[in-house]
Amino acid sequence: MNHQKLLLVSVFAPYGIKTSYEEGDGMQMELLNNQITRGQGIHSPRKKGTRSYGLYLIAENISVPTVVLDFPTWNQFTAELKKNYSHVGITFICQNVLKAGRMAHHIRDHYPETKIILGGAGAGIPDLNSLVPHDELCTGEGVSWMLHYFGESPDKSLKGCVFSGKQSYYLYGYKTTFTSTSVFPGLGCPNGCDFCATTHKFGKKYIPLIRSGSEMFRILNREEKEHGVTDFTVEDENFLIHKRLVIDLLEEMERHQKAYSFFCFASAETIMDLGVDFMVRLGLDTVWIGIESKATNFRKLKDIDLKGMISNLRSNGIKVLGSAILFQDHHNKKNIAEDIDWAVDLETDMLQALGLAPCPGTDLFSKMVTENRLDSDFPYHKQTGLGPIYFKHPYFEPSETGGYVKEAYQKFIKKNGLSILNIAHTSLVGYLKVKREHETRLKTGYTWNSQKREYEKSNVSFSDPFMLERIKQLEKSALKYRPLMLTILQFAPNKVVKNKCLQTKTLYDRTFGKPGPVDRAKSIAILGLACLESLKLITRRVCGLGEKTYQPPMKRTEYNFPDLRN
Repeated sequence: MNHQKLLLVSVFAPYGIKTSYEEGDGMQMELLNNQITRGQGIHSPRKKGTRSYGLYLIAENISVPTVVLDFPTWNQFTAELKKNYSHVGITFICQNVLKAGRMAHHIRDHYPETKIILGGAGAGIPDLNSLVPHDELCTGEGVSWMLHYFGESPDKSLKGCVFSGKQSYYLYGYKTTFTSTSVFPGLGCPNGCDFCATTHKFGKKYIPLIRSGSEMFRILNREEKEHGVTDFTVEDENFLIHKRLVIDLLEEMERHQKAYSFFCFASAETIMDLGVDFMVRLGLDTVWIGIESKATNFRKLKDIDLKGMISNLRSNGIKVLGSAILFQDHHNKKNIAEDIDWAVDLETDMLQALGLAPCPGTDLFSKMVTENRLDSDFPYHKQTGLGPIYFKHPYFEPSETGGYVKEAYQKFIKKNGLSILNIAHTSLVGYLKVKREHETRLKTGYTWNSQKREYEKSNVSFSDPFMLERIKQLEKSALKYRPLMLTILQFAPNKVVKNKCLQTKTLYDRTFGKPGPVDRAKSIAILGLACLESLKLITRRVCGLGEKTYQPPMKRTEYNFPDLRN
């Protein structure tokens, strides 16, 4: 080959379908249904449209002509290889190593001159040489590695990635399609939790891609103008830790009267530091918090009243997704039940509860290798975090652990109800509280002090038009869930859900009046679709098929192809 031409590819579809290459349960490309709203049946939102973001980030920053082939079928992958690539980079997680192996063997057999580069979380597997043939291995940060590999300066400033694209969202059989935008302010996390693959992959450091609040605002504003997006996903391991950036971002939003809203990941100590009033003004719609375990001593959770903090967030309309880790070394058969109850009792809107999964490259994995605790015979493709653990635990056998994971999700539904109902209730209650407090502040002369990040008494007249925009956005968010109440009530799995649904429905009526003809028609239509969806689900279960597994659409994107297009 006389030229360099790179193919960056994720492992082939389908996903979450049991084959000789992959486990079924636990491997769906659906974050919500797979591990957050797990066990909630037709009440579980389903989404199509996720992306392998790292591949795009590499392609954005290197000069080599590159194609990103994301979520291809086997036939699409093999057809793409015919376009004469000098290099193929495959990204994969440990659980997909057999798929990566099949792809690499195919390249070796049919395109022996093509160089194979492996990356992703699975690149740290100790016995990878025996599983996936390759020429190069990237176990750390991929962009700088690729720049160095292709002879470019690894020290140049990296371009951040903004991904806007169509996503399909299904609930009760009703499909909506919308444009979703994910923003990457930076890579990595300095917290250094021993189990975290991300923090170790980036050397326990943070690599900024967006360096100021004004820069981020310009990106958000551009996305609004080009795609009409005002709700953003911030793909940063701990977004709120970048205090100066988020403070400046809020000031820019206030200056331009743009009440954007965000889903982000954040640690508890950063939320406490910035304060809930700041979060409301910033537009924090949903936050993913690592609650880990009641007994763990991570710095990010030290001396924090998690239950009080979560309650405060939710009362202000901020939805909370809590993430717990089971089968840590301190867990035994008594305290793990207590830990599950503790996690459920935090009353988050959503809960992820997975078994500890030592990932190659992490301190936890190295520690377990040193202690000879890893089961070397346990297949990588079965290490889902939902079933058996694959390491020696002082109190649990692997065959026992899947039952505890299942129990955690069942207890959440039994005590806290359905996540979609929790989200609706939090949205409505938050809208009412924020609106009421805003009106009270105007009457009593309290203004927002951006330096102190709090409201304070002032003699200066203050109308706060930005908060009026924020309140309109909160109202819109609350109202979009109203047509779901009839369906939730009819398909309520327990009394907790039924009672909460009746309370929420009553609160909707009290706040906005009785539903009009349009809302009633929407409610009846959704109920009808839910009946059909329920019948389909029952039929599939009777036939031994389980839930339908949604597949992400394949996406092919070209970069830097002035003269080499095929």
